[in-house]
Amino acid sequence: MKNRETEDIPTIIYVLEGHSESELRSFCRRKIQPLLEHDARYGSDYAETLRTYLLCSCNLILSSRELFIHRNTMVQRMRKIEGLLGVSFHQASVINDFYNAYLILDKIGETEDEPEQSI
Repeated sequence: MKNRETEDIPTIIYVLEGHSESELRSFCRRKIQPLLEHDARYGSDYAETLRTYLLCSCNLILSSRELFIHRNTMVQRMRKIEGLLGVSFHQASVINDFYNAYLILDKIGETEDEPEQSI
């Protein structure tokens, strides 16, 4: 029987109990820092592109539609993102790590002053 109070809470939240929000935020931001720096320097939107890709279950077509860009543009962006991060989003562990990082940042806020958000 499912517990209605906990069925919508991702398992990762339980794993991370006991860590301060500041520690979690720092860890998660380090994962996506190369994207944030590139976005700030060149005006790109790679951090949001990756978030959208992960939220669309790594589906390039859905992601491109969500971002109002051509599928080929999405493919090019994902190649650039993989290069900046030095990872491949064809590996489940990589997808899981980055999805969880965004999930945590959405839950606790990306900065100290942000209110909680939902993914």
